[in-house]
Amino acid sequence: MKWPLLVSLLILIHWQPETGLFSSNPTQSVPSFQVSMLFTIQPSGYTLNYQVSQDSLNLHYNCAFVKCKDTLLYGIRLDPGVALKYYKYIRILNLDSLQNINETKGFEGVSILVSIHGTGIKLQSLLTVHPEQPILARLIARTNSLIADPKYRYRPPPQQ
Repeated sequence: MKWPLLVSLLILIHWQPETGLFSSNPTQSVPSFQVSMLFTIQPSGYTLNYQVSQDSLNLHYNCAFVKCKDTLLYGIRLDPGVALKYYKYIRILNLDSLQNINETKGFEGVSILVSIHGTGIKLQSLLTVHPEQPILARLIARTNSLIADPKYRYRPPPQQ
């Protein structure tokens, strides 16, 4: 009678719900994922691209001017435990419930293009001019929480 209990405990210890697989290693590995949040600020024409993966977070700056080039402003390696928590969070996001927009011509303010994909995650993309929507606000806040230096956290530009 002790064997079924032992087998059940081993299954619980080695089952990785993130990947849906059993692992012979009881330490959980972080499944592959990529989150990109590209903020375009108009009329200034600059972009901030936050890219989060299973092992790093990078912030890139670019602009629409001739002498601009893609510049890495901030980059960190993510602790596997932190990355796994972020992965579990993005895995349950449902961007499909948000409103996509296709036309930003003449728009002044912030538009955001969000793309999420990875192991066990259906590819999701969203372009919107409403980054304050609750789901996006929580995703931005969760991403900001990974950034130690507050000056690199996303903040909406001041209203004019």
